[in-house]
Amino acid sequence: MRKFKPRQRKGCLYRYIENKKLKDGSVASYPRVIGHRDPSNPKHWRWGFNWEEKVGGEWKNRSLSVKLGAIPLIQSMQKEGVKLEEIIGFIRRSKSKG
Repeated sequence: MRKFKPRQRKGCLYRYIENKKLKDGSVASYPRVIGHRDPSNPKHWRWGFNWEEKVGGEWKNRSLSVKLGAIPLIQSMQKEGVKLEEIIGFIRRSKSKG
């Protein structure tokens, strides 16, 4: 008989583009990039961090936006195996610093 480990909570750093509808009806993508959007250039993307947490017995997706300057430190924390709660706390503190 196999024993199952409790579910390991993990977070994921991800990139995305933010689209906003302008007053004239056109759509603008942010961050603004002139020319080709480079997949390997972190400045060409908005960044987020998502994870799952158990709420009332159900797993729910949660997400926070991430400042560009915090990305290398978050990646380092993930590689070092820092607990999810500590990473989330760091992101929340970095957002509150303005």
